[in-house]
Amino acid sequence: MNTVAMTGRITKTPVIEEVGNETKFKKCTFTIMVKTKRKLKNSEYRSDAIQCEATGGLLKTLELIVVKGSPLAITGEIRTNSWGEGETFRQYSYINVETLEVLENKEQTDKRKALLEEKEKSTPS
Repeated sequence: MNTVAMTGRITKTPVIEEVGNETKFKKCTFTIMVKTKRKLKNSEYRSDAIQCEATGGLLKTLELIVVKGSPLAITGEIRTNSWGEGETFRQYSYINVETLEVLENKEQTDKRKALLEEKEKSTPS
C-alpha cells in the first residue's frame, strides 16, 4: 500500500496550469514545508520541502483559498517519474494529493491574503 499523510505550510501561492499534449487537463504543482522529528544544533526542528501535485476537484480549493504560508493537511501517494538513460538518468518523486484540508479558518486566510497583497504593493517592481 502506498499512502502518505502530512501537514505543513505551502511555500508560495499555488498556480494552476494546463498540461498535456493530446489530452489537456489542469494541475497544480506546489511545495509544502514539513517539520521533521530531527533537531538541528540550535534546537530547532529541521524541515523538508515536499513536492506535491493535485488535479480535479482539489484545484478549486487551491485556487480560491490557499495562499503562501497556508497550513495544509494532505493525504495521497508517492509517485515517481523518471527519464533518460545511463549518466543522464533522472528521477523525480512527488506526492499525488488525494485529499487536502486547510488548517486555518476563513478569517485567518483572509488576513494572510491581505498581508501578502500589502507586501506585493510595497515591493518595488
